[in-house]
Amino acid sequence: MDEKAFEALDGEFQTIVAQLQTDPALATFRCEYEKLHGALKKSHDSEKRLMSKIRELNAELVANAAKVIHHALHALAHWDCRVFRRTFKSCGGFARSTSESFVRSP
Repeated sequence: MDEKAFEALDGEFQTIVAQLQTDPALATFRCEYEKLHGALKKSHDSEKRLMSKIRELNAELVANAAKVIHHALHALAHWDCRVFRRTFKSCGGFARSTSESFVRSP
């Protein structure tokens, strides 16, 4: 429930309680109505607190996901670089042996 709707509901509650206080026959009903409103208010406060915590955890999750992606890309780039070096070295050795065989051939 958004804050404006809750404030409107709270205003209605105050109006109804004021009307119920004028009738002693409805004292029991008024007492139960106040308890229900108190429970609703507590639930609303808990909902606000939980929604705030959800936003906080979501932001933390997004930040951690970005870190994981960054580290994964860094590791992949490092791995690619090592593979490239090994491939280049093996190709370089192949190129040398090939060029040497051309030089030896009369």
